[in-house]
Amino acid sequence: MKKAVIWISGALAAVGLALVAVVKTMPYFAPLPYSPGDLLFAGAEDVARLTVTVDGRRVKLKKQEGSWFVDDYYACNRLVEDFLQKLGRAVILSSSNVAVRPENKVHLRGRDSVSFDFETAPAPDPVQSVVRLEGKEYLVSENLLLPSDLSAYYLQPLLPLQNHQIEQVVGFTGDQADLTALRYQAARHALPQSDDIAYDYRSFAVVTADGLKLICGVYKHRDQYWMTVQLKTTIMPTAEAASYAKENSFRYDGWYFLLAGADGSRLYKSLAGN
Repeated sequence: MKKAVIWISGALAAVGLALVAVVKTMPYFAPLPYSPGDLLFAGAEDVARLTVTVDGRRVKLKKQEGSWFVDDYYACNRLVEDFLQKLGRAVILSSSNVAVRPENKVHLRGRDSVSFDFETAPAPDPVQSVVRLEGKEYLVSENLLLPSDLSAYYLQPLLPLQNHQIEQVVGFTGDQADLTALRYQAARHALPQSDDIAYDYRSFAVVTADGLKLICGVYKHRDQYWMTVQLKTTIMPTAEAASYAKENSFRYDGWYFLLAGADGSRLYKSLAGN
């Protein structure tokens, strides 16, 4: 009798182990880490660091005293805050069995070193997106795709001419509208240097009707165009222009800006000495 009980107990244990193995190995029985209706990431409002990888390029954003910086320069606050707001309200709609190619890899870090990683891809509905979490894919209620254009992460445009009428341009022969829309993809305190880098240099100046004066230099190496900007005033600027130059020169002093490829090429060809 005892042998029969032991045998039956052993058989039941074996069956139980087999069932556990089936649940763990068969995808249609495997428990999902996230369920429909779950928030994707409830701690979005506490995020202080954000790293985005787009097409193999990494963009590092961090929040300091209420403002966002990208690689230590001034970021587009609206882009980051809008993304975090959408992330904070994003809800898991369903699991997805469709294989996708992620466009963004996102790493978030909030208070108390809380971190969260996911990848995003487009969904059939443009107001939604597919996220990959822990090897599984889910459809979520918000479009969490971030721009592939590096310029989008920086405070744009480069030259502060939107609210200032251009009165004179020296050393530039192109369309003045191009100057008001110049975009950049990086900012650093020094030009890249190596033994095989030699820069061609050209310059131009812009004067506005209210007395702003921008002295600009462009450094060309192969297909890269770096630009410097000095924000000054004429002899008799308006009080508003003088105040603007004083309060915003910090954005330009000591910085070199990598122009977006098409912008840099078009600008350089329009400078005197071409």
